[in-house]
Order: sequence, then C-alpha cells, then structure tokens
Amino acid sequence: MKLFYQALHHNQNSVSWRALMNGNLARPRAIFQLWIACHSRLPTKSILVKWGMIDHNTCNFCNAEETQKHLLFECKVMNNAWRKVLQWINVDQAPLEWNQEMTWLVDNCKGKSKKADILKLAATESIYEIWKI
Repeated sequence: MKLFYQALHHNQNSVSWRALMNGNLARPRAIFQLWIACHSRLPTKSILVKWGMIDHNTCNFCNAEETQKHLLFECKVMNNAWRKVLQWINVDQAPLEWNQEMTWLVDNCKGKSKKADILKLAATESIYEIWKI
C-alpha cells in the first residue's frame, strides 16, 4: 500500500504558489481566498455581472472594470495600499501586476524565516481585505 501511495503521490505536479499556503499564519478564510485567487477564480464584479448577480462591473476606486488582475494590484488605489503594507513590514518592493507579484511572493516566502512568515501573512490578509472591499 505504501508503494502504491508513493507512486500516486510522485506523479502529482506541485503548484508554484504552494510556499504561500504552507505554514501560513493568516485566518483560514483569508487562506481560502488566496487559494481561490491563485486559481484565478476570485468572484470580482466582472464575474458577478456574468452570473447576473449585480448590474455593474466598475471598480469602486477608479471606475475601471473590476477583474481579479485589476483589483489585485493594477488598480492604483489598491496598488498604493499594498505598497504601504510592504513598507509597514519593511519590505522594499514596488508592487507589480498580479502574475509578477505572485512570482515575487513565492520566491520570497520560501523557507521558515520570520520574514517569510510575516510576508505570507501580510500578503494573504491584504488580498482578502482588498477583495472584501
């Protein structure tokens, strides 16, 4: 049975953002939203309009279309908020667009250092709070 499990487990592909999930000290609901965002399934206004739940898809802050990429770090207001969070935890990084920022986060959240733990926590909670607005 052990060999069968190992054979099945060995063939699985691991995702690049796994480092953000392991050992994350954020609230479970924030970790879940991060997981959804990593799968590009965050229910933003553009998706809710397609589902017929709301009638407008404009960002509350800049009147552009609210997609996941826009909301998470392309919107100037949200980009500024993330920049301030990074400054608050003493990380010198200019926020990038969603895919580049995730790559940067994954690279900097590997390991078990306190800095990596704080960055994981800050990123997860920030993504959750930005989406919740």
